[in-house]
Amino acid sequence: MSKHGPFRFAANILVEDTDLLVLAKPAGISTLAERTGNEPNLLDLGRAYCPSLQVCHRLDKQTTGALLFAKTPDAYRALTQQFEKRVVVKVYWALLNGHPPVGDGVAITAPLAVNPKGIVRADFKTGKPAETRFRLEATYPTVTLVAAKPITGRSHQIRVHAAFMGHPLVGDTLYGGTDLKLSDFKKGYKGDRYDEAPLNHGFLLHATSLTFHHPSTGAEMTAEAPLPDHFAAVLKVLAKWST
Repeated sequence: MSKHGPFRFAANILVEDTDLLVLAKPAGISTLAERTGNEPNLLDLGRAYCPSLQVCHRLDKQTTGALLFAKTPDAYRALTQQFEKRVVVKVYWALLNGHPPVGDGVAITAPLAVNPKGIVRADFKTGKPAETRFRLEATYPTVTLVAAKPITGRSHQIRVHAAFMGHPLVGDTLYGGTDLKLSDFKKGYKGDRYDEAPLNHGFLLHATSLTFHHPSTGAEMTAEAPLPDHFAAVLKVLAKWST
């Protein structure tokens, strides 16, 4: 059995009842099956746990955090309608290169389109409307931690809007991000800068919470996902050596 098997799936469940479950998605595993290869994906693993499971939205392979699944057809219809009507409130934490002028809040509304190579770009002629609201969480010497709230749900939206601001996600090389290294901010760093490993492993984007209405009761509920160890470790190093 794969190390990503049903037991691992069950161990990462944050909230569950007869209608739905919320999973703490790890980095490095896709929400759905990819077009090439046969690597495990969360929907297939989830169906080994609950055969009727359906995923209500997607997170990028590298993105971590709260991922919502429905356990019945009625729950799936009710929850996906909330996403379509933009009722669901999604909050992410993202570590960005540099110091974007976000303060207590700024909205980026650049429309987005996918080019022939499958890369999402800001496109004011043919792009679909997209809005992300960013808010400052913490500032470090070379990077900034922000909370991002996507109002629309376009593919790669937070990543592209961060890059559009001129401050892409740390490690997001697809959209111009650069890696974070200890020598970037630790005073008196004495290691080999040419052979230094980055602190991040890919980009750091985490879905911290989802707020939605329960598909049966209508009650508002919020599911929160703790930061994964690798993201928390980067913030701990930044806090230690940035003072």
